[in-house]
Amino acid sequence: MVVQPRRCHARPLGMDELTQVPDLIDPASGGSFHVLLDPSRAPLHKPTRARWLPSESQSIRRLVDIGTRIIPWPFPRCESAASLREEVGRLAEEVDQDPVLGSARSVLGVGTARLHAWAFVPNASPGETLGGLMFLHGNCGNCKLLAAAWRPFAEAQRVAVICPTFGLGFWGRGAVERIEQIRLLALARWPIDPRRVELAGLSDGGRGLVRIVRQHPDHYQRVVFISATMPRSDLSTPQAAPSWRGRPVLILQGGRDWNVSRRSVEQGAEWLRRHGAVVTMRIEPNADHGLFFTHRRNIAAWIEEWRRSTREGNTPP
Repeated sequence: MVVQPRRCHARPLGMDELTQVPDLIDPASGGSFHVLLDPSRAPLHKPTRARWLPSESQSIRRLVDIGTRIIPWPFPRCESAASLREEVGRLAEEVDQDPVLGSARSVLGVGTARLHAWAFVPNASPGETLGGLMFLHGNCGNCKLLAAAWRPFAEAQRVAVICPTFGLGFWGRGAVERIEQIRLLALARWPIDPRRVELAGLSDGGRGLVRIVRQHPDHYQRVVFISATMPRSDLSTPQAAPSWRGRPVLILQGGRDWNVSRRSVEQGAEWLRRHGAVVTMRIEPNADHGLFFTHRRNIAAWIEEWRRSTREGNTPP
């Protein structure tokens, strides 16, 4: 269920109230952001914030700006840090200017008990069905920048991108059920073809990705790992192996990733191949764990090329 917007508000907009503001959305923009919530729970109101305090997006922008300058070790190449600052800054401006994301409450402090997801849905023509992409965030939580980063891909590929929130992103107990709840809510709300729903996981979102494929292999068509973990404890279970047979898998990884090692990713890819997955792996030699932001335009193009090749049955190595 999606809570419908109200036209007049006596207090700052909260994410339970604001899912779409048609009056403020340019029809030529190609789509709009939404918020999915659990209707059975008490509303989460946007707290009053002192005007001098930065928004969630600007707070992240400042942390990245300071962190990449005073803690250089995670960023072995100067251009990587500079690119990360530039892309995060650009996304922060986009988020704050958007009528939905800019007005919705941050969920970085919300635990796993709350059902929540960000979504970007392209404007569908009458009778048109969209593809779907479920994107699982990493351990830093489901910040708004992640949803905003998918917008160009969603518009170009006619895909509704759904970004479930699961606490800090450890995707442990209850994660599979939460992902399924949100998938069903999205299918009920928007014209998404259930046969064309794909999965993507960032960093430790890979853990949730592996678990949901193991439990519900028929619900997802393709899988994308982005700088993502591939826990052997989850991959190597007896139930896991059949769920990967014949499944197209794209792995995008930075060669200088300090958090998820290239070796662990290559080992995971080899396990997937042995169990019948159709694996395409791309290693960007100079990219690090910030790959999702620093190469976000390239990532959209890589996924588009991979999706086209798997539809044509000519998957690159």
